[in-house]
Order: sequence, then C-alpha cells, then structure tokens
Amino acid sequence: MIPKKKRPFPATGKGLFHRFLSALDDASVPGQHPALHVDDIVAERLQVLTCPAAASAAAADQQKRSFPVKLAEAVRQAGERDMPTRWFFCFFERILDKFSDLTINVSEGERKTALHHKVTSPKKSILIYNGIKETKREITPDHRSFIVGTTARLEPQKDPWTFFYIAKDIVSRFENVKFVYVGDGSMRNEIEAEINKHNLQGRIILTGFQKNPLDFVQTFNIYLITSLYEGMPYSVLEALNFGLPLVATNVIGNNEVVENGYNGFLFEKKK
Repeated sequence: MIPKKKRPFPATGKGLFHRFLSALDDASVPGQHPALHVDDIVAERLQVLTCPAAASAAAADQQKRSFPVKLAEAVRQAGERDMPTRWFFCFFERILDKFSDLTINVSEGERKTALHHKVTSPKKSILIYNGIKETKREITPDHRSFIVGTTARLEPQKDPWTFFYIAKDIVSRFENVKFVYVGDGSMRNEIEAEINKHNLQGRIILTGFQKNPLDFVQTFNIYLITSLYEGMPYSVLEALNFGLPLVATNVIGNNEVVENGYNGFLFEKKK
C-alpha cells in the first residue's frame, strides 16, 4: 500500500476520470474501462501498457500502486480541437503525460502538434504509424453506377454535412452517381431528414452501423473523407489498400497518406 502522500491521484479523483473516459469515448462505461482491469493485466504479465490519453490517468494510478508495467500514452489530437475544448484536452494531456513513460503519435503531424502545444517532450515522444493487414479486394464494383463512399461516425469531427453537400451537388448533375455513408451517430436523424426533404433517397444512402464495413468499401469507386481533424485514420489506409483514389480534407494524417494528384486529391476543411 503506497502512502497517501505518494499516490499519483487522490482516490476521490477516480469519479472524475471515469466521467472523462465516457466523454471521450461513447463506448466506454464508467468503471469498466479496460485500463482498470488490473487483475487481467497482472495475469498476462504485461510489461508495457498502451492506452488512450483519457485512460492513462486511471491506468497510471493503478499501475504505479499494483504492478511494474511501463505506460505508453497514445495522444488523441488534443491540439486540433476547437477552443475551449482544445485548452481542456491539452491541459489534461499535460497532466497525464507526467505519469506516462512514453508518448506514442500515429502521424508526424500529430507528433509536431503535440510538441507545439507542449503536451509532451521530444525525449518521450515517438512516432509509430497506424498499419493494417494487406487484404485482397474480393468484391467487384457494379459498373452500372459510380459510388463515392466513406466509413465514419456521423459526428461533428467527421463533418458529415460537408459529405452531404458534396453529394447533393454531384448527384444533381450525374445520374449514375451514388453516395454511401457507412456508419452511425448522433447526426444521423438530421441528415436523413435533409435527404428526404430533397428526395435524394437512393442517391445519398446512410447505411447505419455495419459489422463488415469493408464489404461496402470494396464497392466504392472513390473514397471521400471530410474530417475536421484526424491522427492517422485507418479508413483511409483501408481504402488505399483496395486501390481506391482518395478525396480527403487537408488535415493531419490525411495529408501524410494522400499525395495530391497522385493517389488522390486534398481539399481544405470547413472553417
């Protein structure tokens, strides 16, 4: 038992971090985050624990008390968010960095941003790009139509309204083009209402959540991503794996994968 004065966080602080976990990740349940499953970690004899920055505080509190494990923190684009959210996330990241042995960034742009906002130090920061397993394209696109698609949450960060406005303009001029948005989220109802308002059902399709989104990606002719900020999106790597040309916002992550005019095109994000 570590004396109270040496504890990284007061015991009463866990409630705050549980709420913080939930705010960052809709899938997390207070008190049930994997980072808190100490017994499982000990049983597996893990030596390095990697977790999102939000989980790092709770994980650090547990690991410093209970078992000798190195903690690697994965930074989540804190510096790319709008104010005052940016200030809040950067502030939390700086605190959590003090309890981490290493900070992992998944793109060079993300690393530079973290250093610029003093979220971490150059000595603790390393770059490990996201990667995917190479897979073959097993589904042939239907050449009777031309499909522009994306896989993303219907949430503000992904800017689905820009996807809608691009789709609305293109389908009004080309009869054989369809736009497909694979994913679900809090903005689905409002965008679906706008699709119905303009009688664009069948031309702009919201599939909702799908267990096998890559089955849809293989039917696309172009992959469109309209995110306001990213780290290194797996969806772009998956689309590139299937040989799809990319049309992407010129943001961190996207602009390290898309070579403008070669494997796709970049455009400026919504202001």
